[in-house]
This record gives sequence, C-alpha cells and structure tokens, in this order.
Amino acid sequence: MTATSSQFAPWTRVLVASRDRVLARSLEAALQANGAEVRLWEGRGTWSAEAIQLEGVDVLLVETSGSREAEWALVERVRERSPMVEIVAISEDPVVEGAVQALRNGVYTLLAYPVSDDQLVEAITQATARKRRGEQRIRALETPFGEGSPLAAVGGPRKHNAP
Repeated sequence: MTATSSQFAPWTRVLVASRDRVLARSLEAALQANGAEVRLWEGRGTWSAEAIQLEGVDVLLVETSGSREAEWALVERVRERSPMVEIVAISEDPVVEGAVQALRNGVYTLLAYPVSDDQLVEAITQATARKRRGEQRIRALETPFGEGSPLAAVGGPRKHNAP
C-alpha cells in the first residue's frame, strides 16, 4: 500500500470484516492513517449479520472470496438489516461471478487486492459521501412543510378551491 494525501471527514466510521488478521490490520492502519475511526471484526466461526455490531457504522469493508457463499450471505443480511450502511468489498479474486454477486447484494464497490491506500481511501470516501446523501434525502422527506423546507420558499403545498 502506498501513502496518500487524502483525508476522511473526522466522523467516518468503518467496520473491517475479514478472516485474514494480517489483511485486517493492514486495512485498519491505512484507514486510521487517513483519519477514519476503525473497528475490526475478524469473523471467527460463524459469519452472521447478527454478530456484527453495525450501530454508528458508515461503511462495512468486507474481505470476500468470489466463491465463498458465507461472505456473500453476510453481505446480503447486512444490507437487509442495515440498508444505510454502505458496503465496500475487497477480494483477491474478483472474478466476474463475484462482481455480479457483489452487485446483487448491494455492494457499493468491489476492490481487487492488493489495493493501494489511495484506492482504498477513495472507495471509502465515495461510499461515505453516498451514505451522507442518502441520510440527507431521508431528513428532507421527514421535514414538515415549514421553516427550512424547500417547499416553504414557494409557499408550500397549495389548496385548490373546487368550483
């Protein structure tokens, strides 16, 4: 991995899920060096979405193998359980079937390992930005027509008088 000049927003929170302890520590170091708050989940034993603590997580960075069904099942369950968490997958063998599986399971991007710090930081930055945009859209939909509402500037919803 190479050095990078990119920096994360101070509130970027990443959960790294990997069966490979060396890879997980390497990813953790690269992300922390760029300002991300990182937690590791090494997935010993069963890979279950219920075992992963996703509260407060912006991005799940998951190490996968194109042929391991357990990782893809985990990704699918995480997506169902926490739809606002963006998922970035990293794989040593990102074969076409794995890429298709990643897209089907809602993975934001699939990186081929080895990955440079610049590629990793860019992927996490884009995934975090996508999550923030989604949160903003949800907040906008929850905002009543009043002060601060985009519709307030045009007079809000209009009542039509029936003839």
